[in-house]
Amino acid sequence: MSGRVPNAVADWLGLNVPTGGDGATWQLDSAWHWAPWATLLLVIAAVAWTAVLYARESSSVDRPYRMLLAALRLAALGILLSILAQWAIVVRITGSPSIAVVVDRSASMGIADQYDDAALAENIKSQLSASGLTEPSRINQAKSLLLHDDARWLKDLNARYRSEWYWLAGGIEHASSDRDAQRLANAIRELKTDSADSNATRLGDGLKQVLTDFRGSPPAAIVVLTDGVVTEGVPLSGAADNARQRGVPLFTVGLGRDAPPRDIELTDVLVDDVVFANDLVIFQAQVKASGLEGQTAKVSLFRDGVAQPIASQEIKLPAAGQSLSVRLTDRPTKPGTIKYTVEIAVREDEINKENNRQQRTVTVRDDTIHVLLAHGYPSYEFRFLKTLLERDRTVKLSTFLQDADAAYAEQDKTALLSFPVDRNELFNYDVLIFGDLDPQLMPRATWTNLRAFATEKGGGMAFLAGPRFLPWRYQDNSDVTSLLPIDIQSLPRDPNLPAAITNGFRVRPTALGLQNPALQLGDSPVETEKIWTELAPLYWLFPITALKPGAQVLAEGPVMPELSGDLPAAPTTQSAIRNPQSAIPVVCFQYVGAGRVEFLAVDSTWRWRIGVGDTYFSRFWVQTIRFLARGKLNQGRGAQLTSDRREYRRGETAQLRLRFLDERLAPVGDEAKAMIEATGQERRQVSLRRNPATEGVFEATLPDLRDGQYEILLAEPKIAGTPPTTRFTVTAPPGEFARPEMDAAALRAAAETTRGKFYTFADADQLLAGLPPGHRVPIENLPPIPIWNRWWLLLAFLSCLTTEWILRKRKGMM
Repeated sequence: MSGRVPNAVADWLGLNVPTGGDGATWQLDSAWHWAPWATLLLVIAAVAWTAVLYARESSSVDRPYRMLLAALRLAALGILLSILAQWAIVVRITGSPSIAVVVDRSASMGIADQYDDAALAENIKSQLSASGLTEPSRINQAKSLLLHDDARWLKDLNARYRSEWYWLAGGIEHASSDRDAQRLANAIRELKTDSADSNATRLGDGLKQVLTDFRGSPPAAIVVLTDGVVTEGVPLSGAADNARQRGVPLFTVGLGRDAPPRDIELTDVLVDDVVFANDLVIFQAQVKASGLEGQTAKVSLFRDGVAQPIASQEIKLPAAGQSLSVRLTDRPTKPGTIKYTVEIAVREDEINKENNRQQRTVTVRDDTIHVLLAHGYPSYEFRFLKTLLERDRTVKLSTFLQDADAAYAEQDKTALLSFPVDRNELFNYDVLIFGDLDPQLMPRATWTNLRAFATEKGGGMAFLAGPRFLPWRYQDNSDVTSLLPIDIQSLPRDPNLPAAITNGFRVRPTALGLQNPALQLGDSPVETEKIWTELAPLYWLFPITALKPGAQVLAEGPVMPELSGDLPAAPTTQSAIRNPQSAIPVVCFQYVGAGRVEFLAVDSTWRWRIGVGDTYFSRFWVQTIRFLARGKLNQGRGAQLTSDRREYRRGETAQLRLRFLDERLAPVGDEAKAMIEATGQERRQVSLRRNPATEGVFEATLPDLRDGQYEILLAEPKIAGTPPTTRFTVTAPPGEFARPEMDAAALRAAAETTRGKFYTFADADQLLAGLPPGHRVPIENLPPIPIWNRWWLLLAFLSCLTTEWILRKRKGMM
């Protein structure tokens, strides 16, 4: 037998029962050591013996009388057995049921979430204000639940339970067993989140430690106020299984949004850091986002000292883990140094408002570009181009006309008597525009000098196709064929030249061409595309059928069936042959050593003047010349090797970018090599591939990075002096923010596994009513109180025997 000791009984027995949450329970105990079956046999034997004894008594005594005597005999035997068993009352002092409250204070609890539910957001704000808190961080939400309504939670828990309080971050900390609600409230109010660089949250390990602390007597429940983020150690499900085995329910309160936090990040901005005045400067920005897929944002370009954006673009944000490329442009007109800022409009609901902008500095120069325009005869293209460049103050023009006589050179101040044969004389130019010249009339030294002009000096060259010589008559010229981005070796030796295209065609920039500054006829990508569709049609085209590997098509014309006349057929064995049904390239480009070489398959861009004047004809050619002359700006500047970040987390991918500021230093092919040195790892090489969209840029990715300090050095090509180097660090993942949203699924599953319940901030007020009552906790066993030697028990024994003797004597049953 057992039960709680009533106060009256406690006073009668002389027990000192503690007040408050503590009390006392009792149970009977004895020193009887017989086995239960033996005790049962003894009782049966005593009852049988008594029954047989009185059944054989005189029949003159009626049955009820004999049954009374038998009962007295059995009562005496029972009292005797109690005395022999030495029965005693055992009293245990007990305390209130215990409960554990775990408050997560890890770094992720410092996140201030933005909620779509306006009512919930207002409820949080109101409750925070009532608790004397302001920022709606997750830790403050936990504090407000515990402190609001005059610390009702604390007082209720302390009244019903013996509460143990724990703070959780990288590890579990037993904070308090204080039953004073005011002191506990002060401790909670001072609670701060772990530092943002904390690299672990072990929620599962923490709950297992709490269960270990209660190994003697499991708590009635464990209340956990957390966002559910677990980065290392035992998962929450493992801790829940352990709690279920111990019979301890988990009551989880999930804090924060269970959707990915909203954030927009401007990860990288690529722009030429030195340009010519009036060049179109293109900013290539990479945008990442989370929790905002499909929503719109505005990317703007600001110039230092100008309040309003000079360019902007509305974008739809990508899905988490993806990036979006955005192009913004400016056309600076004056030389100098300009500080630009690329910025994405900050949203109020972003988790990080500091990663929405990047700054770049661009140097604008007004250097004069020395241009040599050479042509075989005075075509319209030559005449209009010559007139245009003579008027441009940024261009120092020289011309060579193969068909001209000596008098022409004397009358025209730009004209040369002959094509420069001396290597040094040719190297004085920055850009060479090479038209339809007869190769048989050119000095033999011209060709090796042309090749060196591109590969060694880093000069720019534009080859203009013509109906007489270029490119057919250059098939045997290895120097020229090595420069051209098209394959002309397989053309027929005696072709029928293309006839005029009577219907005409319009030139269309490719996607790659729209990223090239030479083809930017407008001040924005949209305007540029529109202008190209409205330019006058052209009526002659060299049909390019094969490209060299690495060549870039910047603009296209019609597809093959649109052409009229007899066209030379491309060989079927050519590895780089183009699909006959694809559009024919009009503008092609490739890097040759440090130089830039462009091939135009048309000879009548002057027609773009029709209806609009020189505007777009001028812009196309001036920008093309400046693009080809970019090597002039970077001569002597070496190369830069960079990574997209200075710090990575284990398993992430690093983006390497090698940029040759002086393109004469760039490798002839499409590959450069770098050496990787990292702590605790073997040295290894990585290949960087040329980026066809950006001049002088080679890129590589380093996936699955391991922890350590990394140093990357340029290995090939060799550069005089200290090789370009970049350094970065790879550290353990910041588990707190790798997946910072509240893990509602894991918290709900943990509660259900242990037969507890999952709550959110919205319904957390129901938690107190849902907690189980629990079992009282033994604190102390008092000394046993013997009852077998009590005088009243002996009196009862003697009374039974005496009464039986008197009753037997009266009936003469002695």
